[in-house]
Amino acid sequence: MILESDSPIYEATLISFADLMNNSFRYEDVKARLGEHEFGILIHGDEVLATQLIRRFVARWAIEGNPDSVILYASAKFSQGEAALTFINRLDDEALSQSDF
Repeated sequence: MILESDSPIYEATLISFADLMNNSFRYEDVKARLGEHEFGILIHGDEVLATQLIRRFVARWAIEGNPDSVILYASAKFSQGEAALTFINRLDDEALSQSDF
């Protein structure tokens, strides 16, 4: 996910985003800040579950988040037997499937 914000209180927006992300996904889902504006979530489950969790998070951010910010996100499917590092490196080489809600 990428958080874009024109808010003058950008750090507060980032903290709110991270807190909401941490509280919106399950304990077993791995959540991390990957860059200045980028966050990643590794969801253990199928595409239907991932879509439900992401839609719920985006809806909560629309209500509870900063109105001057936008969430952009993409998804990638982890192949069975693929090592985590191989998966992450593959993301650098492939176009991700983008979704808009």
